[in-house]
Amino acid sequence: MSVIKKHAVRFVPPTRAVNEIKRSRGTIFGVAFLKTSGQIRKMVCRTKVRKGVKGTSNRDTEAEDARFGYARVFDINAMGFRRINLNTVIRLRVRGVETVV
Repeated sequence: MSVIKKHAVRFVPPTRAVNEIKRSRGTIFGVAFLKTSGQIRKMVCRTKVRKGVKGTSNRDTEAEDARFGYARVFDINAMGFRRINLNTVIRLRVRGVETVV
């Protein structure tokens, strides 16, 4: 007989979800957020990726992203870097815990 393991779902404010992304420390996580076109994008991604980085970005761009509420992540399915609008995050799943914003 197989055991179905249910995962925990938490409801949190947006600022807490942003902290979860920042504290993921390079682990793979899933996120769903609203794009500027109004579509919902689901992505499996991670932060702190260093392999394959060309070094063409400057620190001013990274500081600007943080100031305007974006996080730079590596999209595993598309194999490329993307930006997440942290103000429009809907769902987040880090280390098996699903967070609904």
